[in-house]
Amino acid sequence: MGGAWHQVFAFDHRERGRLERSQLSLGVSQIRGVSVASKHRVALIMLAVGVVGCAARGAAPPATASTIHAEVYAALVAHAFPSGRPDTILLEEKTVTYREIPEGNSLRRGKDVVPIPLPSRLTSLSAEPLPVRPEDFPAPVRLLPPTRARQLAAERLGGTMVLAVTPIVFSNDSSQALVYYDGHCGALCGAGYELWLVRSADGRWLLRQDMSHWRS
Repeated sequence: MGGAWHQVFAFDHRERGRLERSQLSLGVSQIRGVSVASKHRVALIMLAVGVVGCAARGAAPPATASTIHAEVYAALVAHAFPSGRPDTILLEEKTVTYREIPEGNSLRRGKDVVPIPLPSRLTSLSAEPLPVRPEDFPAPVRLLPPTRARQLAAERLGGTMVLAVTPIVFSNDSSQALVYYDGHCGALCGAGYELWLVRSADGRWLLRQDMSHWRS
């Protein structure tokens, strides 16, 4: 009886061992399966991130406010110096005031009406002098105090023009801009213009209209 019980016990012990090893093997396979699936998911995520990253690197960066200001001021400089800009652009170190030309004034004759928000915005923004940022203009640039700038213009030193500019204002959708400048080239030489610019489909700023405020 004791021998039979021993055989049964041994058989039961072996079966239990095989069962445990089978369950353990199944559990390891499941864990490995989860691990492999997880690795596949991670690999797919990393691939997706890589594709997005490559696409982002290939895309053109959005224009910054500083870049847009530089583009508009470059158009202003091109208007002020149609024959080519000088070696050094002379600028008054503070912005100047813009005054809208009244309706019915002869200077408006034959001109389109600038979109309503732009003139009032420029009038408001230019009311107080602001520092001019040389980095917003084609280099090289020399900033001058207003009195010294007018003195140089009157003396015509270097035979060039001294510019005094306003800040730039934009329409709500940033597709239009308005800016004004005075160009002084001597005691009785100079002009003041407001420039209305529009942004083309390819992102360039194009002169829509210029309007003379004064000339001597």
